[in-house]
Amino acid sequence: MDMVYVHVKAPDVKGHDNDPFEKVKAIEMFDQMVGLIAKQLPENVYMALAADHSTPCEIGEHTGEPVPVVISGPSIRRDRILQYNELDCAHGGLGHLTGNEFVRTLHRLMGYVKNKVIRR
Repeated sequence: MDMVYVHVKAPDVKGHDNDPFEKVKAIEMFDQMVGLIAKQLPENVYMALAADHSTPCEIGEHTGEPVPVVISGPSIRRDRILQYNELDCAHGGLGHLTGNEFVRTLHRLMGYVKNKVIRR
């Protein structure tokens, strides 16, 4: 199974530049791109979205706030969240994942990692 990784830098750069209007435009363009891709994906393909960190314009630097994540595709239970943003995703079915947990979840879905039963 293959994985395609796309890193969109524009929202991060506009956060560093303290340019909230351009950051909004960059996020809106990202949203359009994801929508176009999602409409064309076969049913047996997973799509995952995550930010690597927050970069609020007011601060201009990376911060440690949780970032929104989403995984969709076959065998993924749908939750009630309809918007991809920090506030809504915080209440989604994935809960709060570390970056490592997010990647391991993707690897497990791709068949690279088998579920292990941990006995204590």
